Amino acid sequence: MGKRHCIGKVLVDATQDKSEDQYSEGDVEDELLAIVRKGRREEALRQDTRWPVLYHLSEERQNIVSWLPLEKTDRVLEIGCGCGAVTGALCRRAGHVDAVEISPRRAEIAAYRNQDCANLTIYVGNLNDLALGQTYDVVTLIGVLEYAISFTHTQRPFHDFLVQCQRYLKPGGRLVVAIENRLGMKYWTGAFEDHTGRMYDGILNYPGVRHVRTFSRQELAHLLQEAGYAGQQWYYPYPDYKFPMDIHSDRYLPTSDEMRGSFNETYDRERVEVFSEKEALASIVPAGLYSEFANSFLVVCGRETVDAEKLPIYVHDAWYRPAAYRLGTAIYERAGKRTVEKFARSDAARPHLRTIEENGRILTKLYGKEHVAASHLITQDTLVCEYVDGESFSDHCLQAARTDGVSGLVSALNFFAEQIVRGQEAQTATSFDFEALGRQYDVDLIYDNVYLTEDGYKISDYEFLSTQRCQLFATLHAMFTFHLHHSELWPQLGVTFDAFVNALGIEKSDWEAFLADEKAYYEHLQDWYTKRYERIRHPLQIEGITS
Repeated sequence: MGKRHCIGKVLVDATQDKSEDQYSEGDVEDELLAIVRKGRREEALRQDTRWPVLYHLSEERQNIVSWLPLEKTDRVLEIGCGCGAVTGALCRRAGHVDAVEISPRRAEIAAYRNQDCANLTIYVGNLNDLALGQTYDVVTLIGVLEYAISFTHTQRPFHDFLVQCQRYLKPGGRLVVAIENRLGMKYWTGAFEDHTGRMYDGILNYPGVRHVRTFSRQELAHLLQEAGYAGQQWYYPYPDYKFPMDIHSDRYLPTSDEMRGSFNETYDRERVEVFSEKEALASIVPAGLYSEFANSFLVVCGRETVDAEKLPIYVHDAWYRPAAYRLGTAIYERAGKRTVEKFARSDAARPHLRTIEENGRILTKLYGKEHVAASHLITQDTLVCEYVDGESFSDHCLQAARTDGVSGLVSALNFFAEQIVRGQEAQTATSFDFEALGRQYDVDLIYDNVYLTEDGYKISDYEFLSTQRCQLFATLHAMFTFHLHHSELWPQLGVTFDAFVNALGIEKSDWEAFLADEKAYYEHLQDWYTKRYERIRHPLQIEGITS
């Protein structure tokens, strides 16, 4: 038997522990423990490129739960907290969190990492052996269900473990399950199976594997249904549930062009790439098959119907930014009406929400209220914004290029530069002055943030305004961002992007000055330490076709 002790403000209770520490990544966990004891988490992330360091210590892991609708009165049971990667996010939003971890060493790491959380208790042991004496509003299984066969020794381990979890739910409580899809597109394109380290194990239904198992969408839905979870709301984290940047739902699935966009992928090892994962996902979207081939699932479920209006239909998390600009974005649909909520990921980001609200007022004066989506703060942590329904200017450009080629794209870009960048100035100015300074330019005025409407267009996002950048920068920044998101377009048009820029008549000196300014802009607004963890891809050439 273990003991009860405190690490900081966290109570660690090992009095019911009957299990052996069977799950470990070896000596690296001793290193992780030393890192969190000394408060060196950020330093380690920036200096150590090993996957376990990123996986266990990165704040970005919290994206999978940071948007969940938790109240300060809620009690949460986190089963399999590991090294506490998402525990802190739950503690910040809920009234109390009880975390269960089978590994004493990982429980200690989790406690040190979250030692300032006075509303956290960590129980060491196998959930099946514990008597917690509580029921909960929310129970989470983040990357845990796949291992149930290792610690639930029954004929139906996954079913029986889910039934055991249900006993801890209050009436109306919710179970949150995050798990890989064994048929995820990354596996078809050559990524190694996350748990076995071999190619195609999940697709072939784990031949010879006894310690772990993931499921297809239909298999998981049936498993949950049989275990008593009749109400299910499904989400699809991309690139996966470990480091999700975008979380779509059945009510808000991605478009083909969105899937081709600039998603950042952070997988755990080098990989073979048989063909392009993004292009493959984009091709199956129109067929209605995205939910079957998404890399990961997140399911919010319960005994009864889950109230969908309390849950967002889409979530985006800007984890790649410094703390002062780190926001999440969620789209809700209530009574048939959609709204957008931006929320601060930390106290440091609260002033940025107030800045966005003020930016909206400035742009409304410049463009007119019919051209700017409304926004207002409802709390110091949440900004509510108008949802703009319509064709994005990015989609408009793609369609113009596909219909009329280079000339169609040039026409669309000219409209953007002459009408949208200048706003009401276009009604009075006789010429387009690229060098005009002194007014506020929306640096966030990219094609994805502008929608074509009955009034011509509407700007939906305006996080950053600047008087230091001119119309030329605003125009080129939008075009360059479009290029980064849709680099596959230029081979289809039969031109290179550089040749396209030259054809627009942009002087080389102006372009070089813009690129230098663009680099400085990104260095200020984005924190790319996760780029250090990107793994090498090995394209596979088959009969002359290269991925």
